[in-house]
Amino acid sequence: MFSAGLDLDHHFAMFARRNLKEIDDWFAAYRATNLRLFTFSRPTVAAINGHAYAGGFITAIDCDYRIAAEGALQFALNEVPIGIPMPAVYCEIIKYAIGPQAASEFTLFGQVYNLEAASRMGVVQKIVPPEHLLDAAVAWAAHVTPDGYPAYSFSKRALQATTMAAIDAAARLDLDRLSRGMCDPKSLRANARRYRELKGKDITWSLPA
Repeated sequence: MFSAGLDLDHHFAMFARRNLKEIDDWFAAYRATNLRLFTFSRPTVAAINGHAYAGGFITAIDCDYRIAAEGALQFALNEVPIGIPMPAVYCEIIKYAIGPQAASEFTLFGQVYNLEAASRMGVVQKIVPPEHLLDAAVAWAAHVTPDGYPAYSFSKRALQATTMAAIDAAARLDLDRLSRGMCDPKSLRANARRYRELKGKDITWSLPA
């Protein structure tokens, strides 16, 4: 597993408490973390050594370049089927990384893709044997030498300028509707259904009547 994203025991229980301020505060910190990685001024390379789901998928595509180890890896943005609205800020990052058509397919339908499909759709840019993964990631980052960092920083900022403007414009949508969508009774029922499917046990929190 590269990353499975959110801790379902913690976050599903938080959504079920339906405290909008708690959810908004959590998301503000999570958003800031992803944006810090997405806009980091030096080369970032994801060395993907296993499955990348949901928030883990976002972590991978926050990076400038993505290298995966050969194998039966799975990639998915499964938020919608499990009742989590995809934040507007992440929709913009997804579109920037893999283009609008692939972003729409990944985001709206939550299907699981193998490594070949993920590579074809632009999620992964290079595939190497597992034993070479970390060395390949470090070598790719080293294509930019330290004296090139100022040029890299400016050029990356320029490439991301329209996306960052779109993120700023979409911020209101997240502020107005995201936490309400996350604690909508239907979303919470979807959370519980998926939790039972994945964990093989019942939820430990209460659902609204």
